[in-house]
Amino acid sequence: MEVSISDWAFYNCIRLTEVSIPSSITSIGEGVFHSCTGLNKITIPDNITSIGNLAFFNCSKLSQITIPNKVTSIGEYVFYNCENLSEIIIPESITSIGEGAFYNCIGLTEITIPEGITSIEEGTFNKCENLAKITLPEGVTSIGNLAFDCCYSLTEINIPESVTSIGENSFAFCTKLEEIIIPKSVKSIGLDAFYNCSFLERVYLMSEDPAKLGDNVFYSCSSLSDIYVPSLSVDTYKKEDKWSDYAHLIKAGIYKLTVENGSGSGYYLPGKTVTIKAKKENNENEHFISWTIVSGEGVVLADENAKETTFTMPNNDVTITANFEIHDYEDGKCSICGYEDENYIPPKDQNKNDSSINNETNNKTQTALSSVNTSDENNVVYYVIALIISIISIGSLCIYKNKKGC
Repeated sequence: MEVSISDWAFYNCIRLTEVSIPSSITSIGEGVFHSCTGLNKITIPDNITSIGNLAFFNCSKLSQITIPNKVTSIGEYVFYNCENLSEIIIPESITSIGEGAFYNCIGLTEITIPEGITSIEEGTFNKCENLAKITLPEGVTSIGNLAFDCCYSLTEINIPESVTSIGENSFAFCTKLEEIIIPKSVKSIGLDAFYNCSFLERVYLMSEDPAKLGDNVFYSCSSLSDIYVPSLSVDTYKKEDKWSDYAHLIKAGIYKLTVENGSGSGYYLPGKTVTIKAKKENNENEHFISWTIVSGEGVVLADENAKETTFTMPNNDVTITANFEIHDYEDGKCSICGYEDENYIPPKDQNKNDSSINNETNNKTQTALSSVNTSDENNVVYYVIALIISIISIGSLCIYKNKKGC
């Protein structure tokens, strides 16, 4: 049975400093501890399954909280203006975080978002001034408007390859952000997305096709000197609407790797360690022997004879081919790579068969001859007949051998 703390139950109880919620409670309603500005400690039991919107809104002295594993969502503005919140554990059970959930949580310095989250909503971490690092999981598809606006200390953020849109002002005023890599999955970047990122020097755009760009995306990015794009797409970006405003900054800096007869193809930044693996589809009759660098300078393979190997991506496009050769079978097993043919059938011992046939024929001939009494003139005819039979048998054996290629 669900037992809930009613909405707004302790609203504005400014002298409330500590709360231990009994284990019989299964949900915390909307705004339950809203503006409990003296609350500095709260214990939430493991059987809580939901926390309502605004639940801890403006609990400015709350410094630490653990969300139980049964909770699946963090509502809108739940920890809004919790200025002293420096530690929060978000369990893997969480699949959604609402708008403004951590707005102005200036005590947060680092946070990891669980795997089940698919979107960062509007203003989720807005004005988290001391947030220096955040890890977004693969599976996040959108970063909402103002999501990381005014995160002045943010120096590092990974944008997963699942993200397709970056909202308006999403990283505005992230003044310590020096570089950002935008994956090829991103199709749109909103208005003022990186507005006033004054330390931003480098932007890497991994897609061959320019994303749809809003106005003033890099406005007031006074340190921005390089926008790197795939080597074959420089002219495309320079001519594209709104990207053309940054034509003087756009240059080749992301290079294409083509792996023939293997995996690892794609665009890479110079200096990145790349792993390639030889693979030829529907090819059981051949085995890998070595790699050949078809084009590209500065490529040094860790092991050119290994089926899987690595190298450091240079400042140019690269094409590499995996070489294969036909198996050298001995008794159904390749003497070079050890591959075994499941359909191999051992050949019959032909010499043994021919010998058996020959012995059988000779035995029959000897039997026939031994049964003839040559001293008896009446049996001469039989002797001649036996001799003819023997000759015919030997002739038949020779014909058999010729047909077998003996």
